[in-house]
Amino acid sequence: MSNESSEVSAPVAADSELRLIACIGGKKLERDFPSADISEYIKDPATTVWVDICNPGPAEEQLLSEEFEFHPLAVEDACKGDQRPKIEEYAGYLFIVAYTLPLQSDELDLTPLEVHAFIGPNYVVTVHRGPVPPLDEAYRRWVRGGAMLGAGVGFLSYTVFDTMVDAFFPTIDRLSDVVDERQQDIFDHPEQNFVPDILKIKRGIVELRRVLAPMRDVFAMLLRHDMSLFAPESRIYFQNVYDHVTRQLENLEVLQELAQGALEAYMTVLSNRLNATMQTLTVYTIGLAFLGAVFGAWGMNVEVPFANEKNAFWIIVSFVLTVILAGLGWARYRRWL
Repeated sequence: MSNESSEVSAPVAADSELRLIACIGGKKLERDFPSADISEYIKDPATTVWVDICNPGPAEEQLLSEEFEFHPLAVEDACKGDQRPKIEEYAGYLFIVAYTLPLQSDELDLTPLEVHAFIGPNYVVTVHRGPVPPLDEAYRRWVRGGAMLGAGVGFLSYTVFDTMVDAFFPTIDRLSDVVDERQQDIFDHPEQNFVPDILKIKRGIVELRRVLAPMRDVFAMLLRHDMSLFAPESRIYFQNVYDHVTRQLENLEVLQELAQGALEAYMTVLSNRLNATMQTLTVYTIGLAFLGAVFGAWGMNVEVPFANEKNAFWIIVSFVLTVILAGLGWARYRRWL
């Protein structure tokens, strides 16, 4: 096994199946060593090991079961996925399911990424399907940790979860901007249909709250004083992660109310436009009804005014148009048109 300085180097490609890194004595880093050497590293309490498994297959499942001797139920959950955020305590290690989001991009991606983490006295094993960009960022942050590398598994766990949780902030900020834009669009372009966009935003908010609410409970449990895996000074870091999740949930609650308010505002604007349209149609209908009544009476076999006059037709037309135009002018004055 060759030693390596703690200088930062590029992480393994995102499509690799297995990424291994060991911090020896809180100073030296070794990367991409054979998986058969994992047991030798974790025997040394002064060494911290991070194993990141992407797209686990039978070989990786065997590694989890035989090299680390994880419980079969935990291994099954980690390899199959589709679990709710949770924390389970086994003999000598913790099994945690948490979620994160892709790093900020032009597109608003609200699809959570599932990550499973096994945390032991001096190791962290993360398991996930497909690339998880926040874990790559956590890798870069951890190897730049300097003196904090000596804090062991507590600092490594904090780095992983803090990066995963922080990935929600840009998306929530972008979501807030989208809600503001839709609120403005409702009044600037009331003729457009914004209901599908608003409902999509509301579904995204519900999806984020669905994963963040139980994650807050997970990090609350990590703050317990009986968590012997972490040094007492590590709890302040997990308190920071807990505070971030709490703030994100509060922001989502506000966004939920704003989205609901935008939907109600759109329905109100739509109702007002409908009322204005109906009012305008009513005015025109009254004018046409008066026109029809006059000429309907003129065509009947009854005596009507001016019937025997030479220019009777044009007299009646002028009278009717004068009345209708006067009515339209009055409606215009009252802002009914």
